[in-house]
Amino acid sequence: MQPIYAILPFARCTHSYYISRSDIIFQHQGGPKGGRAWIQHRLPYQKNVRHMTEPIKEISISREDAVFWLDGNGRWHNEHGPFENRKIINFFHAHICHDDGGYHVAQQRDNLLEKVYFNYEDTALFVFDIEVVSPPTVVLNTGKSMRLMPEKLYVSGDNLYIFDGDERIKFVDR
Repeated sequence: MQPIYAILPFARCTHSYYISRSDIIFQHQGGPKGGRAWIQHRLPYQKNVRHMTEPIKEISISREDAVFWLDGNGRWHNEHGPFENRKIINFFHAHICHDDGGYHVAQQRDNLLEKVYFNYEDTALFVFDIEVVSPPTVVLNTGKSMRLMPEKLYVSGDNLYIFDGDERIKFVDR
């Protein structure tokens, strides 16, 4: 199959899409950490997929030009102070991606991918919830869930962290 550009409402980072009559196969490089391995997913075909005939254009805003940042406790700020609108806060957290340029908030509309690289204190990833199930699971600010493995926990200063590969994730009070 030849790649066809398409926009899926749940896609947050750059992907390649292959459309067939019965399903959608999409591939992305790595994941939130921007790794090198290609991962392939197969999804049922959805009617709300919009096909694009031209490549996706990308706009990147540098960290220096960004007007928002993430503090050491996982709160978004701009020049007026901390964000207050819960929907905007959740949107920003859910759209955090990572690539060779660092952490950014990504948004895709039609054939335009916008990336805003942002400054952050300490880390851009935080544990916002712990699900007490078997095995215990942590939920990150991005919405990703991962198994809590005690051997990956460590303390630095007065803060508790966990590693997920090379990513350092901070536990915060919520």
